[in-house]
Amino acid sequence: MYLRKGILLLLVLIPAMLLAQRGSYGKMSYYRNNPIMKKPALGVGFGGTYFFGDIGSAELGVVKPALTFKYDYRLSRSFALELNTAGGFLAQKYEPGYQKYDFEATFSHAALGVRYHFDNLFNLNPFTVFSPYVTVGVGYMMFKSYRNLHDSDGNPYVFEDDGTITDGLGNIVKRNDHYETPIDPEGKYSHNTIIHPVGGGIKFNFSEHFELNLEALLIITHHDYIEGYLGYTEVADGTWERNEPNNNNDAYFYGGITFMYNFGYNPNRRAKRHVPRVSPNW
Repeated sequence: MYLRKGILLLLVLIPAMLLAQRGSYGKMSYYRNNPIMKKPALGVGFGGTYFFGDIGSAELGVVKPALTFKYDYRLSRSFALELNTAGGFLAQKYEPGYQKYDFEATFSHAALGVRYHFDNLFNLNPFTVFSPYVTVGVGYMMFKSYRNLHDSDGNPYVFEDDGTITDGLGNIVKRNDHYETPIDPEGKYSHNTIIHPVGGGIKFNFSEHFELNLEALLIITHHDYIEGYLGYTEVADGTWERNEPNNNNDAYFYGGITFMYNFGYNPNRRAKRHVPRVSPNW
């Protein structure tokens, strides 16, 4: 839902920004003919997350909201640096038989990334509005995960074999949306991890100061307990071993829109002038 609203807002903003640019055509023409690189940009955005855990075959799929803050600096036509920080929620629900493992987590992460823009590859001019890119980075994530095991009065749910949930007296009940029980209250494992965001998107340069990033990232973690010991079996010595189908660590998807404010053109930084390819005249 959040991504759809963002795309709708984008479709409204693009024509407005293009019309606004017509009033400064002389300035745009000067920068097009005498390319000047921009200063850094700061932005805030929103989007949605989707968690990939240890028993994907039983996952129903949950999209949760997140906010992001971005620092952006274009080094050249092809390369840029970015610092992304984000916070929000991760969650997953499971098919009957695994319902007691439904979880929700609060998280925050920060990552430094390198972007490669396709401007040169696609022969885009230095003043292009649309600049597609891919990005890869490394960062750090913190999280805290919870399960929904009790009703609003603190009474435990009973998860029956047929997939129904009762109140312990045999009455079928519907769970509330409050995830109140920490998955790892004793801190048996760390609640932080190194992450590697990988993805891509499009950078929109609407004007000297207004920019927008539309991107999708897969965040790969070095952790496999965000949803607890799901996908593991406890052995005789009290440790946990991975089940055979559980071959990968946890990961999550983030897709969103970031509204950027750029501090303007820097006359001391020149971009390589765009020279269109000329076909040989036979």
